[in-house]
Amino acid sequence: MPLSNIQPGVVVIRVEGGPGGSEPELQIDPNVASEGYFETLGVPLLAGRAFRESDTQDAPAVAVINASLARAWPGGNALGSRFRFDGAQPPPGRDPWVTVVGVAADFQLYQPDLDVPPQVYLPYRQTGGFAGRVLARAAADPLALSDTIKRAIHGVDPKSPVEDLQTIAELRRGHLASPQLTAVLLTAFAAVALLVTLSGIAGVVAASVTERTRELGVRMALGASRASVLRMVLGQGVTMVVVGLALGVGGAYAFGRLLGRFLYATEATDPLAYGVVAAVFVTATLLATFAPARRATGVEPLIAFKSE
Repeated sequence: MPLSNIQPGVVVIRVEGGPGGSEPELQIDPNVASEGYFETLGVPLLAGRAFRESDTQDAPAVAVINASLARAWPGGNALGSRFRFDGAQPPPGRDPWVTVVGVAADFQLYQPDLDVPPQVYLPYRQTGGFAGRVLARAAADPLALSDTIKRAIHGVDPKSPVEDLQTIAELRRGHLASPQLTAVLLTAFAAVALLVTLSGIAGVVAASVTERTRELGVRMALGASRASVLRMVLGQGVTMVVVGLALGVGGAYAFGRLLGRFLYATEATDPLAYGVVAAVFVTATLLATFAPARRATGVEPLIAFKSE
């Protein structure tokens, strides 16, 4: 069942036909599924085929592996290769070797913050049992199929309980509720920090403009254009931010590994993240310093001299 509240299993398999007749071993997460499983979940097959009704106990043992296992497969070509489970004894008269007939794309079977492990899927018709979970794909509201599914199961076994009916969307929301709350809180704290930072920068620039009123008046009296004064004041704010960004990037890089466990699918030293943050700060600083910089261009030389 996708997004199950369980941990991946760990089983060792040995691959047939290694160098020098050896059997390289791989650690995998074993699973059991029926025909139609990957189609129901919308998981594409990258190579080979999915399970069929003909994959019974009387047929040769087959398996579908995921892309993560295919990438780690000795020799690089898993399709058509055979493996056996290390230490497992097959039923009497059964060949212990299992043939890989398909490669499915990776998808998240467990918690969203876990990496997808190398996985092997066996057809349930060859495993001697059924796990008891049924997956159904609906064209409309999935919960509208609840009664139909119950009637179908009770038609096979009237005493079989049918409970815990959930949609994949509900399971996904349940797993993402805590990370989403954390993301909202971190975003709120980051917004407050950004607002405080920009208020401080705007205050420093405004105080500087007030203290340099006479200087700005003299510059303009001597022929400095309003555009040059605007660029000078904006440059002062940008200079402070550039210095702060240099210190911040150094600190973020130093503490990146410490924060890495809080990140998902993002490297602690991701250059894109650093670039986006730097661009946000520079843009926000230009907006915060524009008002005092614009006020600086309105200084009249005569008034500036009288104020001194």
